[in-house]
Amino acid sequence: MDTILRNLGVKFLVVVGGAISNCVRSTIHDAFFRDYRVIALEDCIYPSVRDKDKKIFNAELIAIKDSYAEVMKLEEFLKLIA
Repeated sequence: MDTILRNLGVKFLVVVGGAISNCVRSTIHDAFFRDYRVIALEDCIYPSVRDKDKKIFNAELIAIKDSYAEVMKLEEFLKLIA
């Protein structure tokens, strides 16, 4: 996927999905270390079964924001790209 994205000139990735502590965080982590600018849409990311506790979900978002990606809501992102 990285080769395809680079050949297309992609520099930014917007990440959404489920299982924040697994799939989403892994995708964000990998993209960050491949030098993409990453934006995570917090209201478009859903907790895994393990993360149903809102405290765990919020802790994951904070860890992502502190280290790997800009975190924002979908509405904010849509205004940014308008």
